[in-house]
Amino acid sequence: MQKKTVLLFILLILGIIAAYNMRSLFPGPMRYLVFEDAIKSKLQMISMAVDLYSKYHDGHYPLSVDDLISANPPYLTVDFFDFCHMGTGEYHITCDFKEDGYSFSAQPKGDIEILTQTYTITTGGFKEPLDWSFKAR
Repeated sequence: MQKKTVLLFILLILGIIAAYNMRSLFPGPMRYLVFEDAIKSKLQMISMAVDLYSKYHDGHYPLSVDDLISANPPYLTVDFFDFCHMGTGEYHITCDFKEDGYSFSAQPKGDIEILTQTYTITTGGFKEPLDWSFKAR
């Protein structure tokens, strides 16, 4: 089971790296769809890491991203420290760790008008948006 989890994390990280590097290949609006996918993937990865941490720590949730990074073995890479504390060029990121759960959200910064959707994931999974299908903009 642990091998599957490690493989899943590796695949998700590779997907994020690929999406991040592909942004220069997509002009204009298509480029921003890559940002949305990368944000959703990162939020899912943090959520999975927190849920795994809770599973192996008797149901206790981490109180910061540092707990996930400094664990042995780590649940996340150091890159997520920057993600939770500084956000990205396109999104403001909020990482809220609590004893009884978590809430992470990504809100567009506003200077890119095509990015309008705020994404939120809380204890138990994504709460909004419910429809992740791509829509013509």
